Amino acid sequence: MYQFSKAFKNNQLLNAKYTDMMKKEPKNDWYGYGIQFAGAKGSGIYGHSGGHYGTGAEWRIFEKQNYTVILLTNKDLDQGFFDARFFIEKTISGTTPKLNNYFFTKEVVKTCLDQGLQQAKKVIKNSSFKLSEINLNAKGYEMIKRGFYKKAIDLLTLEVLYFPKSYDAYDSLGEAYMNDGQKKKAIENYQKSLDLNPENTNAVEKLKKLRSV
Repeated sequence: MYQFSKAFKNNQLLNAKYTDMMKKEPKNDWYGYGIQFAGAKGSGIYGHSGGHYGTGAEWRIFEKQNYTVILLTNKDLDQGFFDARFFIEKTISGTTPKLNNYFFTKEVVKTCLDQGLQQAKKVIKNSSFKLSEINLNAKGYEMIKRGFYKKAIDLLTLEVLYFPKSYDAYDSLGEAYMNDGQKKKAIENYQKSLDLNPENTNAVEKLKKLRSV
Protein backbone atom coordinates (compact mmCIF):
# COMPACT_ATOMS: atom_id res chain seq x y z
CA MET A 1 0.00 0.00 0.00
CA TYR A 2 2.90 2.33 0.69
CA GLN A 3 4.43 1.58 -2.70
CA PHE A 4 1.03 2.17 -4.33
CA SER A 5 0.49 5.51 -2.58
CA LYS A 6 4.04 6.63 -3.42
CA ALA A 7 3.56 5.69 -7.07
CA PHE A 8 0.25 7.55 -7.17
CA LYS A 9 1.72 10.66 -5.58
CA ASN A 10 4.67 10.67 -7.99
CA ASN A 11 2.50 10.35 -11.14
CA GLN A 12 3.72 6.83 -11.89
CA LEU A 13 0.22 5.35 -12.19
CA LEU A 14 -1.34 8.23 -14.11
CA ASN A 15 0.19 11.24 -15.78
CA ALA A 16 0.25 14.53 -13.85
CA LYS A 17 -2.98 15.81 -15.44
CA TYR A 18 -5.10 12.85 -14.35
CA THR A 19 -3.37 12.46 -10.99
CA ASP A 20 -4.18 16.09 -10.23
CA MET A 21 -7.77 15.46 -11.34
CA MET A 22 -8.09 12.62 -8.82
CA LYS A 23 -6.45 14.73 -6.10
CA LYS A 24 -8.84 17.65 -6.64
CA GLU A 25 -11.16 17.93 -3.64
CA PRO A 26 -14.88 18.33 -4.46
CA LYS A 27 -16.51 21.50 -3.16
CA ASN A 28 -19.42 19.85 -1.36
CA ASP A 29 -18.31 16.29 -0.78
CA TRP A 30 -15.57 14.22 0.82
CA TYR A 31 -15.29 11.72 -2.05
CA GLY A 32 -13.86 12.53 -5.48
CA TYR A 33 -12.65 10.40 -8.39
CA GLY A 34 -11.94 7.29 -6.36
CA ILE A 35 -10.24 9.28 -3.61
CA GLN A 36 -11.40 10.10 -0.07
CA PHE A 37 -10.58 13.50 1.43
CA ALA A 38 -10.06 13.86 5.17
CA GLY A 39 -9.51 16.71 7.58
CA ALA A 40 -10.76 20.24 7.08
CA LYS A 41 -11.46 21.54 3.59
CA GLY A 42 -8.22 22.26 1.79
CA SER A 43 -6.14 20.27 4.27
CA GLY A 44 -4.46 18.28 1.50
CA ILE A 45 -5.17 14.94 3.20
CA TYR A 46 -6.34 12.25 0.79
CA GLY A 47 -6.26 8.50 0.22
CA HIS A 48 -8.66 5.61 0.68
CA SER A 49 -9.84 3.23 3.37
CA GLY A 50 -11.79 0.01 3.55
CA GLY A 51 -12.96 -2.37 6.22
CA HIS A 52 -15.50 -4.82 7.51
CA TYR A 53 -15.96 -6.87 10.65
CA GLY A 54 -12.50 -7.86 11.81
CA THR A 55 -10.44 -5.89 9.32
CA GLY A 56 -9.53 -2.36 8.37
CA ALA A 57 -6.96 -0.78 6.05
CA GLU A 58 -6.10 2.70 4.87
CA TRP A 59 -3.54 4.73 2.98
CA ARG A 60 -3.40 8.48 3.47
CA ILE A 61 -1.17 11.14 2.06
CA PHE A 62 -0.64 14.33 4.05
CA GLU A 63 0.50 16.39 1.10
CA LYS A 64 1.28 19.65 2.88
CA GLN A 65 3.36 17.93 5.57
CA ASN A 66 4.90 15.39 3.14
CA TYR A 67 3.79 12.32 5.13
CA THR A 68 2.32 9.03 3.94
CA VAL A 69 0.50 6.88 6.52
CA ILE A 70 -0.54 3.24 6.17
CA LEU A 71 -2.90 1.69 8.72
CA LEU A 72 -3.70 -2.03 8.93
CA THR A 73 -5.68 -3.89 11.57
CA ASN A 74 -7.25 -7.29 12.13
CA LYS A 75 -9.90 -5.94 14.48
CA ASP A 76 -13.19 -4.12 13.99
CA LEU A 77 -12.73 -0.51 12.97
CA ASP A 78 -13.88 0.88 16.30
CA GLN A 79 -11.39 -1.31 18.21
CA GLY A 80 -8.48 1.08 17.87
CA PHE A 81 -8.38 1.80 14.12
CA PHE A 82 -10.34 5.06 14.35
CA ASP A 83 -8.37 6.12 17.44
CA ALA A 84 -5.10 5.61 15.56
CA ARG A 85 -6.39 7.36 12.44
CA PHE A 86 -7.54 10.48 14.24
CA PHE A 87 -4.59 10.61 16.64
CA ILE A 88 -2.19 10.54 13.67
CA GLU A 89 -4.22 13.17 11.82
CA LYS A 90 -4.28 15.44 14.87
CA THR A 91 -0.53 14.98 15.44
CA ILE A 92 0.47 15.68 11.85
CA SER A 93 -1.99 18.34 10.71
CA GLY A 94 -3.54 19.72 13.91
CA THR A 95 -6.99 19.52 15.41
CA THR A 96 -10.29 20.22 13.65
CA PRO A 97 -13.92 20.36 14.82
CA LYS A 98 -14.38 16.84 13.43
CA LEU A 99 -11.51 15.50 15.54
CA ASN A 100 -12.69 17.35 18.64
CA ASN A 101 -16.16 15.89 18.19
CA TYR A 102 -14.75 12.37 17.74
CA PHE A 103 -12.77 12.44 20.97
CA PHE A 104 -15.64 14.15 22.80
CA THR A 105 -17.99 11.38 21.65
CA LYS A 106 -15.54 8.80 23.02
CA GLU A 107 -15.71 10.56 26.39
CA VAL A 108 -19.52 10.55 26.31
CA VAL A 109 -19.62 6.86 25.36
CA LYS A 110 -17.24 5.93 28.19
CA THR A 111 -19.32 7.94 30.66
CA CYS A 112 -22.54 6.30 29.48
CA LEU A 113 -21.08 2.79 29.74
CA ASP A 114 -19.41 3.36 33.11
CA GLN A 115 -21.79 5.75 34.86
CA GLY A 116 -25.08 5.54 33.01
CA LEU A 117 -27.28 7.50 30.64
CA GLN A 118 -28.08 10.43 32.94
CA GLN A 119 -24.44 11.18 33.68
CA ALA A 120 -23.67 11.08 29.96
CA LYS A 121 -26.39 13.67 29.36
CA LYS A 122 -24.72 15.96 31.90
CA VAL A 123 -21.39 15.67 30.07
CA ILE A 124 -23.10 16.64 26.82
CA LYS A 125 -24.97 19.54 28.43
CA ASN A 126 -21.76 21.02 29.88
CA SER A 127 -19.77 20.85 26.63
CA SER A 128 -19.56 23.02 23.53
CA PHE A 129 -18.50 20.07 21.38
CA LYS A 130 -20.91 18.06 19.27
CA LEU A 131 -21.59 14.34 19.21
CA SER A 132 -20.46 12.24 16.27
CA GLU A 133 -23.49 10.21 15.26
CA ILE A 134 -21.57 7.62 13.26
CA ASN A 135 -19.24 6.84 16.18
CA LEU A 136 -22.06 6.76 18.70
CA ASN A 137 -23.98 4.37 16.46
CA ALA A 138 -20.92 2.16 15.92
CA LYS A 139 -20.40 1.77 19.67
CA GLY A 140 -24.08 0.97 20.14
CA TYR A 141 -23.82 -1.81 17.56
CA GLU A 142 -20.70 -3.13 19.22
CA MET A 143 -22.70 -3.52 22.44
CA ILE A 144 -25.44 -5.34 20.52
CA LYS A 145 -22.91 -7.74 18.97
CA ARG A 146 -21.39 -8.42 22.38
CA GLY A 147 -24.80 -9.08 23.92
CA PHE A 148 -24.84 -6.02 26.20
CA TYR A 149 -28.30 -4.94 25.14
CA LYS A 150 -29.01 -2.59 28.06
CA LYS A 151 -25.81 -0.67 27.36
CA ALA A 152 -26.67 -0.59 23.66
CA ILE A 153 -30.09 0.84 24.50
CA ASP A 154 -28.52 3.61 26.58
CA LEU A 155 -26.06 4.58 23.83
CA LEU A 156 -28.64 4.47 21.08
CA THR A 157 -31.12 6.40 23.23
CA LEU A 158 -28.53 9.17 23.29
CA GLU A 159 -28.37 8.96 19.52
CA VAL A 160 -32.11 9.43 18.99
CA LEU A 161 -32.19 12.23 21.58
CA TYR A 162 -29.51 14.26 19.86
CA PHE A 163 -30.21 13.17 16.27
CA PRO A 164 -34.03 13.07 16.26
CA LYS A 165 -34.30 13.26 12.47
CA SER A 166 -32.02 10.27 11.87
CA TYR A 167 -34.01 7.25 10.70
CA ASP A 168 -30.90 5.13 11.18
CA ALA A 169 -30.76 6.05 14.87
CA TYR A 170 -34.30 4.80 15.48
CA ASP A 171 -33.64 1.70 13.39
CA SER A 172 -30.61 0.88 15.54
CA LEU A 173 -32.47 1.50 18.80
CA GLY A 174 -35.25 -0.74 17.53
CA GLU A 175 -32.73 -3.52 16.99
CA ALA A 176 -31.35 -3.12 20.51
CA TYR A 177 -34.84 -3.32 22.03
CA MET A 178 -35.69 -6.31 19.83
CA ASN A 179 -32.61 -8.20 20.99
CA ASP A 180 -33.43 -7.29 24.58
CA GLY A 181 -36.90 -8.81 24.20
CA GLN A 182 -38.75 -5.48 24.50
CA LYS A 183 -41.10 -6.02 21.60
CA LYS A 184 -43.34 -2.98 22.08
CA LYS A 185 -40.45 -0.51 22.20
CA ALA A 186 -38.78 -2.25 19.28
CA ILE A 187 -41.92 -1.76 17.19
CA GLU A 188 -42.21 1.89 18.25
CA ASN A 189 -38.67 2.68 17.17
CA TYR A 190 -38.77 0.75 13.92
CA GLN A 191 -42.03 2.51 13.09
CA LYS A 192 -40.47 5.91 13.83
CA SER A 193 -37.56 5.01 11.57
CA LEU A 194 -39.98 4.05 8.81
CA ASP A 195 -41.92 7.30 9.26
CA LEU A 196 -38.70 9.24 8.75
CA ASN A 197 -37.65 7.12 5.79
CA PRO A 198 -40.45 5.14 4.08
CA GLU A 199 -37.78 3.39 1.95
CA ASN A 200 -36.12 1.76 4.96
CA THR A 201 -36.68 -1.87 3.94
CA ASN A 202 -34.97 -3.18 7.07
CA ALA A 203 -37.60 -1.50 9.25
CA VAL A 204 -40.37 -2.92 7.05
CA GLU A 205 -39.02 -6.45 7.40
CA LYS A 206 -38.43 -6.18 11.16
CA LEU A 207 -41.90 -4.72 11.79
CA LYS A 208 -43.50 -7.50 9.79
CA LYS A 209 -41.60 -10.08 11.83
CA LEU A 210 -42.31 -8.44 15.19
CA ARG A 211 -46.03 -8.01 14.52
CA SER A 212 -46.42 -11.59 13.37
CA VAL A 213 -45.17 -13.01 16.66
